[in-house]
Amino acid sequence: MRSRVRAAQSEAQLRADITDLQIQADRYRALLFAEPQVLISWAAGANRPRVSGDVALLVPHDQPHRVLAFGTWLQPEPALQMDYAVDALREAGEGFLLNLTTANGHPIEAMGRAIGGQAIVRIRELSGLRRELAETNMRLRTLAEETDTLRGLAATAPWPIWARSAKGDLSYVNAAYAQATEATSVTEAIDRNLELLDSADRTDMERSLNSISAFNARLPIVAGGETPDLRRARGQCRRRWQRRHRHRRQRGRCAELGAGADGGGASPHARPIVVRRRGVRRPAAAGVL
Repeated sequence: MRSRVRAAQSEAQLRADITDLQIQADRYRALLFAEPQVLISWAAGANRPRVSGDVALLVPHDQPHRVLAFGTWLQPEPALQMDYAVDALREAGEGFLLNLTTANGHPIEAMGRAIGGQAIVRIRELSGLRRELAETNMRLRTLAEETDTLRGLAATAPWPIWARSAKGDLSYVNAAYAQATEATSVTEAIDRNLELLDSADRTDMERSLNSISAFNARLPIVAGGETPDLRRARGQCRRRWQRRHRHRRQRGRCAELGAGADGGGASPHARPIVVRRRGVRRPAAAGVL
């Protein structure tokens, strides 16, 4: 009789404990699913997952296991990224946190953790500040990719391209700019702040960019520390010197031919010289001007 009483008391206590545990589990579940999310768990050594939560967030409600077919609700690239992350979680216990966008354009957060010998993945739709943060991160990633593309295009462009910081110093130049300023490298052009335009043209450009955000003009450039006017003057001087030198050589040759005529006739290698005077073109005697 006493054994039956003790058994009944023990059974009542166990039932009370089960009820308390059930109440706690319901409370935790309510807290866990206070916001729409999906939980996927794999027990240690088990291949069959357990899916719970609001699966209608991603797939039809009557097909909860389609959540694991990431390609049905994600674009191909993020679906492949999700596959790799889940495999690393289950095989090596590597956690992950991904901000993704569903095929319908809804931002979500996928987090994977190894807890108590189980691999658990939580997928939830972002809202409020978390959604804004995720969208900002995605925009930042997109801008970074576009910036890398534009930098690669600018680096290979055959014309000089440069950018300035808020202080007015060079912050970026391409290889064509460095070559035009006769710098040994892009880094040297930036460090030495080598200018391609003179100060007046730079002032006009800055004024125009500050007023209408655009500038279009034909301007001379400074290459090797010289302006186009200085290079033009040097070229004229060089050509003038070449002409004088050529005339001197011609006079010296004529003098040699004349000396040959006075000393016993024309040189056997002398060629007839054509003399032009008042529009009349006639051959002269060999060796005689």
